[in-house]
Amino acid sequence: MDQIASEAGITKPILYRHFGDKGGLYRALVERYVAKVLEELRAAMESETHPRKRLAATIDTYLGFIERERDLYEYLAHRAAGERPEAQAAIADFAREVARAVSVNLGEQLRAAGADSGPAEVWAHGIVGMVQLAGDWWIGTRSMPRERVVEYLTGLLWRGFSTYQTPTPPQSSFS
Repeated sequence: MDQIASEAGITKPILYRHFGDKGGLYRALVERYVAKVLEELRAAMESETHPRKRLAATIDTYLGFIERERDLYEYLAHRAAGERPEAQAAIADFAREVARAVSVNLGEQLRAAGADSGPAEVWAHGIVGMVQLAGDWWIGTRSMPRERVVEYLTGLLWRGFSTYQTPTPPQSSFS
């Protein structure tokens, strides 16, 4: 807190008065980070009409964001989450919020294609988890260009979506 107050050019009591404690500061950072990335992700989901291009644009937007905000991402995802339960909870809430946004978008796309939108919520959480974990690996290793990571993730997801068929309801043993 001393270093933060010093860099901000304020006294530590002012910092505590505004945020309460270190947990309050973490929450404020996470909330600001979440608002920025969600805004960009929602714009990406609305920017493309073709579903595969929309998927790629959304993944690229997330990876681009953590690349641009690498120090903040690593601080929040690793250091703050490890130090403060409030930060860890806020990051988990962020993943759920992104999954909700993806779920709504995916459900709309499935219905528009005449398919069952039932799996949208499950898929959205899986997609968010996969992209988040792959992004965390990528930002830590930088073993390949972002474009290739986007291509690989998009290809995997797209092939999975293309094989989906609406499941036949199970038959009752009493039929």
